[in-house]
Amino acid sequence: YNITIGRRVWLRSSCTAIYVDNTWYSSDDNTLPLTGISYTSGFDPNLGDYRDFQLSYDLVRDGIHTTIVGHIRDWYGASGISFHLDTGDQIMTNIVPLDMDHVRTVFPSFCIEQMDQNDQRGYFTFEEEMSGDDGKHAGWWNSSSKVIRSGIQGGHVVLFNLTQQGEGDILVLSSFSQFMATSLSQTNNNILEFGVIGSMLSISANYIHAMMVFLCIKCKKALPIGNDSFWIDLFTQAHYWGLILYEQDWLDRQTIDFLPTRTDINLGRQWLISMGEAADKIGLNIQYCMSLPRHILSALQIPRVTQARTSPDYAVHLDGKGQQWTIGISSMFADANGLAPFRDVFWSTSLQPGSPYKPNAEEVLSEREILIATLSTRPVSPGDAINYTNAQHIMKCCREDGLILKPDRPLTMINRLVSDWAFHDGVSQGELYSTRTNM
Repeated sequence: YNITIGRRVWLRSSCTAIYVDNTWYSSDDNTLPLTGISYTSGFDPNLGDYRDFQLSYDLVRDGIHTTIVGHIRDWYGASGISFHLDTGDQIMTNIVPLDMDHVRTVFPSFCIEQMDQNDQRGYFTFEEEMSGDDGKHAGWWNSSSKVIRSGIQGGHVVLFNLTQQGEGDILVLSSFSQFMATSLSQTNNNILEFGVIGSMLSISANYIHAMMVFLCIKCKKALPIGNDSFWIDLFTQAHYWGLILYEQDWLDRQTIDFLPTRTDINLGRQWLISMGEAADKIGLNIQYCMSLPRHILSALQIPRVTQARTSPDYAVHLDGKGQQWTIGISSMFADANGLAPFRDVFWSTSLQPGSPYKPNAEEVLSEREILIATLSTRPVSPGDAINYTNAQHIMKCCREDGLILKPDRPLTMINRLVSDWAFHDGVSQGELYSTRTNM
């Protein structure tokens, strides 16, 4: 299978494979042979009608045949194609797991390649914590590019034509279900693979995961398209204290460093869903912090998650290690998933003696910090020392009654600068943002 826009092939498929009983079975070497192709149609209550092309593979283990089915769904009402893998009616177990940055099921898979000398495509992707801001990167789409650097910390990939400077045809490759248990991964042979995280020990019978390739034709913007008693007790007590927003911090470390979330295929989703359902029952909203892209996608199923950190810690800025306020790209991701971006605290006064940061730490543009926070659409959070708050500066963000004068959509990077970022192999060409307000 290929994905074609107009008359040009954008993505060319590789193999279908599964790792079970500590052994790889692949269509490449015919240990997972393709046995049939069929076609049906169907209806989804959220996305409408679709055509369903079914690729059937025969997995044979100890003489037992299991049918593995890859579904390719072409949606009539949505500009996208989804890929669903049904791993069959048997439990798929490993004793020797793969690395968490790889995958143990492969469907779909695509070659990362430049088709010819006229093929000038670029990409950008989100990776690591703060909604993928910490490890976001961009470059040319060719066989020398390391598109996915860490499967467990990675997110979706945005692919576009550099000659159109981000304003033309765009593909977004993203998980479509089972966000806490699936990943994109890149092989040493420059194959982009989607599937279950490699460290997951067991895949339950009749397990299905999905990936979406969303097409935006001549776009003007690049966008992806059981309660625990612990959570009930915690949120009930917090609500009694007057709390209205709960922040779940260190999401990345809880996912990566905690063995059960790397090896139990259901636990990551159960953890987040239980938290969200308890918050809904008590009436609290949730902010995600140090979230990996998979957490942001999971929030699509958790309405009580309303916002997420999209920047590193402000200390990075004060210590001179980076421009922490530059949230224009990560805000695109958060906003596309219905979450408001939060850029962390800031100083409203330039010099604050006695701070724990580098000697003579200074905020040289405090008004810029306040402006970015205001236009982000989420909390304006001064982090000043006692007696160092500049109330006159801070009150520019709101009316006298405290209502923040935020726009209708968050401040985000313009497409031209995103395109230039990829064109120059991931070297930023500056920050230029836009937003919108209807009066």
